[in-house]
Amino acid sequence: MKNKILTTLLMVPIFLSVLLGVAHFFRGSQTFLQVCCVLLLPLLIFRHPISGRIVQVALMLLSIEWGFTAYQLVTARMAADEDWQRLAAILIAVTLFTLFSSSLFITRRLATFYCFKQKTN
Repeated sequence: MKNKILTTLLMVPIFLSVLLGVAHFFRGSQTFLQVCCVLLLPLLIFRHPISGRIVQVALMLLSIEWGFTAYQLVTARMAADEDWQRLAAILIAVTLFTLFSSSLFITRRLATFYCFKQKTN
């Protein structure tokens, strides 16, 4: 019981990062990428190494997208001589949160959940 609760708690940031990706692509009217993010959610349920790696790589790519978006928007705000510091702080926080979420797959609990092979010494 305790293991299931802890695994679920580890999944919360991953789930939130995927939902942030859905909202980001929805705002940008990028329907294909939005649907791809939505399709990541069912993969979180399957206890297979491929499903875990797909979500992990997708989150890494999503963090790159957040960084690129931060660069574009901050540059545009700076060029327009508008306030950009708060925007930069928020987008950098979202980028780091998404990157953190992708790194949760290397924890022992999620590696066991997704049946990743462990190195033995």
